[in-house]
Amino acid sequence: MNIVILDDLATDRVILIHFLERFFKEQGITTRYTITEYESGEDFFAGCDICNYDVIFIDYYMHGMSGMDVAKKMRQQDENIAILFTTSSPDYAIESFLVKASGYLLKPFKYEELERLLLLCDCFKSMTQNPYIEYIDGKNTVKLLLFDIMYCNSNGHYVNITLTDGSQIKLRSSFEQFTKPLLAHKQFLVTCRGFLINMDYVLSIDNCDFIMKDKKSIPMIKKSKSEIRSLYEEYMFQKKTSAS
Repeated sequence: MNIVILDDLATDRVILIHFLERFFKEQGITTRYTITEYESGEDFFAGCDICNYDVIFIDYYMHGMSGMDVAKKMRQQDENIAILFTTSSPDYAIESFLVKASGYLLKPFKYEELERLLLLCDCFKSMTQNPYIEYIDGKNTVKLLLFDIMYCNSNGHYVNITLTDGSQIKLRSSFEQFTKPLLAHKQFLVTCRGFLINMDYVLSIDNCDFIMKDKKSIPMIKKSKSEIRSLYEEYMFQKKTSAS
């Protein structure tokens, strides 16, 4: 998981980082994560690739671009990133829904309020529930958190699994054997022979390809293109309605 904290007050960034680290530890979350800091919207857009991030905490009041300006610009590039506003005033809570914000955290920060907010946020909820798949690879047992799997593809007698942090795992397994337990979970979809994606990490659809958050193109089987797209659109619709 890649997290951004966007706040022009260094002290608030330090507190939020401390609380996030406490949350991961207390919840027993083993997913690898990174936290990146920016002190202005201008620096954020100049120094990063939005699509590489999963969650962003945005201070509503900042010098230069406001938090809402940042959020609106982000939504033009990424529909899936979780936006969490931080602010000293509750006056703009309703406005935050215009950019499909996942939550609103008041300053000064209190750990209990952050914990409550994160446990309601879909991406953190997935991690705290810790669903995982277990595989036997030779003499070793490999546990993979569902949240960590972005996509996979078959390669001879092996399956290459790309994780959300960009790393890869290679397991000796048939594609069918590997994907069977994953397909019991609604976020996974076989797009064509030898390719499976986690739909939570789709950035866009380009003709016959899914564009994933790492910009990798995953092909769809052409003769079933409309059916596959319908499955993806239905999943995203259900995900949005269940979160509202």
